[in-house]
Formats: sequence, C-alpha cells, structure tokens
Amino acid sequence: MTDPTPATMRAAVLSAPGLGNQRVLDRIAAGALELLPVHTYSLEDIAVAHRDMARGARRGKLVGLPWD
Repeated sequence: MTDPTPATMRAAVLSAPGLGNQRVLDRIAAGALELLPVHTYSLEDIAVAHRDMARGARRGKLVGLPWD
C-alpha cells in the first residue's frame, strides 16, 4: 500500500476485518487517522446548522443540543 491520504487510510482501517478498537485508538494517537470535528448548535440555531450543512460550510458532524 502506498502512502494513503488520511481519508483513504481511515476507510481502510475502520473496514478491516478483525481490527480491534485498540489498534484504531493507537492509530488515532499516532496521528495516522484524521478525525472530523463535531460542531454543536443550540436548538434555537438549528436553522443555521441546516444552512451550514447545505452550503458545505462545515466538515464533520453537526449536533443539535437541547440543553444549550
């Protein structure tokens, strides 16, 4: 395997059969996996979250928090 991009490596590692959680955690700790950020929005700002998602302004997960 040649030097993969982080996204390619992430897909290969997470889909490998029999791969234990510790190996994934070790790769994260070593910087071999790129983790996508989590963006939180209060429920009052959920429309902003939808606009951000629709225009591709955020990478990763968008989460609405009912207690913010």
